[in-house]
Order: sequence, then structure tokens, then C-alpha cells
Amino acid sequence: RSGGNIQWLYNSLSTQWSSWLSPRELASVRHNHGAYSTTPHRGFRLISLNTNFCYKDNLYLYSDLRDLDPNHEIHWLIRELQYAEDHRERVWVIGHVAPYQTDCLENWSELYHQVIQRTYKVDTGSWNVFESVTYIANLDQAATWDATGATPNWHVEYSAREAYGVHVPIAPTAPLSAAWWHNVTVAFEADPANITGPFQDFWKRRGKMSKLIPTCLGNTTCPGEMICTLRSARGADACIVPGSGFRKRAEDEEEYMEGAMVEE
Repeated sequence: RSGGNIQWLYNSLSTQWSSWLSPRELASVRHNHGAYSTTPHRGFRLISLNTNFCYKDNLYLYSDLRDLDPNHEIHWLIRELQYAEDHRERVWVIGHVAPYQTDCLENWSELYHQVIQRTYKVDTGSWNVFESVTYIANLDQAATWDATGATPNWHVEYSAREAYGVHVPIAPTAPLSAAWWHNVTVAFEADPANITGPFQDFWKRRGKMSKLIPTCLGNTTCPGEMICTLRSARGADACIVPGSGFRKRAEDEEEYMEGAMVEE
């Protein structure tokens, strides 16, 4: 709700997906505001949140600072989780902006944390995650794809089990549990400056091997802040000082802009 009506955006998304989804599903796209719930398998529910409603650089959120639950998404999540609990379903919650990082506004992060603390439990008997595989495509080839009509060159970047199992051994039949991931962060902490070590490997993969990602030097506060953030459950617990993603304009740039405005 904050920031005005953006129904046009969901209508456009529905049009773009029209060749893939049924009329009923397209109606859901138009009216669910980017958050969806589905059951790909009996007893298992997948909930996708629109985390733009917590993203710190979404300026629409600042139009009404009293609106702690924009578009009532947290209320919707509570209803979906309650339905899943009543029907003995296991749930995975996915999204883009991590609720535990400072990219997510603290009030929303705190509300989300309270909801998850109430209902989301791990059943070691089913629906465990045994592998996580990341796929990438080379965006520097995008112009060629557009010109030739080719599809992106999707390929495997890495397997989490293979990449980090070298540093934190894991049995072939064991899931990638929260305890195992914690031990991975312990391995990160052991030698963050090692250019071939697990932390520096993680840092490169975090940015999908982009050459534009700045270096996280081992002799700075960067590794410690990142590892602390990975271990955090709420935005308020993160160790990185929150800041806007927008760049302050330099004085000479301001003078140029003022001159441009005068000439115009």
C-alpha cells in the first residue's frame, strides 16, 4: 500500500507470464502483490515473499513510516503458515532480500523473526535440503543473445556440498543442516585472508564471480562483519552498520548539474 497503487506492475508481470500459467494462476499473479504460496508436493508448501516490502532502498516504504507491514504481507504469511500447520504441511520460505541483513528494514525483520520463531521448525524426517546448486549466465554476452535470439548460457557455478564439504566434511546421506552451515562459517573465520581459502571463495561466489564486486580484505573488518551477518537472525543482530545504497553527489558534480539546469 505504501507509495501509491502499483497494480500496473503486477498486471505487466501477469502479461509477461501469460504463456506459462493458467488463467487462475495469472489472476493470482495480478492480485497477490508478488508473494505466492503453492504446494508442489503433498505435505509440502513453498512460500515466496516479496521482500521489496522490507528493502531499505525502496523509497516508497518511507512515505508512511507508521505502516510496519506494507501491503499486509506479514499478516498474509501468518495465515499461510497457520493453514500449513493445520494441515500438517512442511514449509519452505524463500525470498530475495535476506530478512537478517541490514538491507531489510529492522521493524519488518523483527516482525518476520517473531512469526518464524512461532511456526517454522525443521523436520529431520523429511524435506531436508541435501544440495544447493547455483547456476549463472555471463551477462557480458547479453547483447549477443538479444541480437541472435539465443538463450543465456546457463551453467553450474558451484555445488555448496562440493565447495564447502572440502573444508567441513559431511556424510553423503547427511543434509545441509543449520549446524553444518554454522561450521562452514567457523571455517570462514579461521583464515579469511587466504586468497584460496573458503571465505574468499565464498566472497567471490556471493557476487556470482562478478569482476565488479569489491575485495573483502582479510586484514579489515569486512570478513568479520560478513560472517556475523551470516549468523544473524534479525536485521538488528547484524554487525554491518546500515547505510543507504545511494551515492552522495560530489560537489563538482552538483555544480555541473546546477549549471546544466541554468543553461536549460
